[in-house]
Amino acid sequence: MLERLDHNDTAYKIILPASEWPSRRNSQHVPIKRPIFLYSVLAILFAIALLYQVRYLPDFVRREARDIPFFFIEPGTNRVTNATPETAGFGIHNGDQVLAVNGASYTGTGLLGHAFLEARVGVPVVVTTAPKNGPAGSQRSISLPVTAARFNSWDIASDLSIEFLLPALSLLLGFWVAFRRPRDPLAWLLLALMLSFPHILESYVVQGWPPGWREAGVLYESTLSAAFPIVIFLFGRFFPEPFPPGSRYDISWKAIQWLCALPFAILALVGVALQVGELSNYRTVAGLNSFLKHFNVIGQAFAYILVGSFFSAMGIKLGLSTSPDAKRRLRFLYWGAIASFTPALVPTLYARIQGKSPSEIFPAWFLALILIPLVLFPLSLTYVIVVQKAMGVGVAFRQGLQYTLARGGIRVLQGSAIGAVIVAATTMAGNASHDRPQKIIVILVGATAAFTIRRLGDGLRTWVDRRFFRESYNAEQVLSELSEQVRSMVESKSLLETVAARISETLHVPQVAVLLSGGGFFRPAFAMGYGNLPGVAFPSKTGTAMVLERQREPARVFLNDRDSWLYSDEGISDDE
Repeated sequence: MLERLDHNDTAYKIILPASEWPSRRNSQHVPIKRPIFLYSVLAILFAIALLYQVRYLPDFVRREARDIPFFFIEPGTNRVTNATPETAGFGIHNGDQVLAVNGASYTGTGLLGHAFLEARVGVPVVVTTAPKNGPAGSQRSISLPVTAARFNSWDIASDLSIEFLLPALSLLLGFWVAFRRPRDPLAWLLLALMLSFPHILESYVVQGWPPGWREAGVLYESTLSAAFPIVIFLFGRFFPEPFPPGSRYDISWKAIQWLCALPFAILALVGVALQVGELSNYRTVAGLNSFLKHFNVIGQAFAYILVGSFFSAMGIKLGLSTSPDAKRRLRFLYWGAIASFTPALVPTLYARIQGKSPSEIFPAWFLALILIPLVLFPLSLTYVIVVQKAMGVGVAFRQGLQYTLARGGIRVLQGSAIGAVIVAATTMAGNASHDRPQKIIVILVGATAAFTIRRLGDGLRTWVDRRFFRESYNAEQVLSELSEQVRSMVESKSLLETVAARISETLHVPQVAVLLSGGGFFRPAFAMGYGNLPGVAFPSKTGTAMVLERQREPARVFLNDRDSWLYSDEGISDDE
């Protein structure tokens, strides 16, 4: 039976009736060689990402618990830039030079970051500045108050979404796909995208770490932040499939790669070196800053072009796709990405046109509000990736919950029951007021409960299925009844029509074909949704038939997955 899963001819589920499976002779299964090196690289990357998050999140929470008027310093200098209105109210303005922080001469962003990170409520941060418009040599010491932060609902929602939910979703999706398909370059590209996406927003927490940690943290954070425009450009070009070679779109994206992505990568590397170098001594990277200042506008234009090319690629591929299923996935990703980026992109562009930062124009609650939709991007990708693997989110969650109830939950309950029996037996053994029959009865009741918990777990799982997954539960019931119904059928035509129609109706499969053996081949004997019978045939001794016999379960085929049995099994020929 061939059940079409993907309408762009990239995936089929192949099922043969058990009674029609041929005997397997002289065939050996060759173990798949695991990519140990690639798994090692993934493990190292995962450890680095996890270490960063474990170190970063507590410091972020500590930093957010205090409210301090903040300002930015121009890279490679000691000049204030983008001072917030609150900070300007205390006397720190754009163009002022920072000379000292808490009495220590200003040497770099590490000093300022440490002062803000370690600030305590009630103890002000003292910043000594040379006013831009003041007399030559004049100085001012300004005390920035440190107060306990007052959180509103938007602040809490924004922090939870951006600092906790967004990294968690991104890292889980990226590493899950990469570990499942380590030989697939597209899986590594997705991992790079998911690693870099949470870092498009600067937090200014890492700069306050101790020397050594702060350099490593800024290197990690700034590299991923700078890589995002390039990675999302490449992802748009190659996902889910690259443009046809030689087409005008393929030529256009290659031109963007060399004219925009390559120069942007060079500027990004210089920018990373600038951010790491200015932590301890901004004067050592003043030359890099002078170099980058001439290309700031060009670099920003390149970044917008690269990010915009992703949306263009998704829109073009959506228009070119002829498969309804592929259109659905691309449409979901396209509009999910637009809904994710647009709320933050539009105000940012408006602020750049005005020559200011968003914090100088918009209130804090508005900035918190527009960042929350960024979570939609990894959510959209998660849905698209899961659906492309022919398993809906609801099905995956259902199976995981069923396993938890059937395995983990039952074991916990059984362990609890056994523990309760042991505690009760021990307690009663030391209590002289209970006679021996009473002790035996308690132990027997506890043991009986431990052995009957499995039945309770099965009942609980059935209730969950009926309550939350009614459609899937009904499908299982219908197919179970079908297996009993067809036992009494003797006419092959009625049997095939009944089975195919019920599967199509219950599982919402528009195209179903049943293959039966005859003359040394498995050929379509009945089909729905194809018009005519598909012109395919599988010899009885082919690798496909033998794989089905060995697995005794449906065999899913993904032509773009090099780890699939289709490519790894020695019995599969090129013709198949």
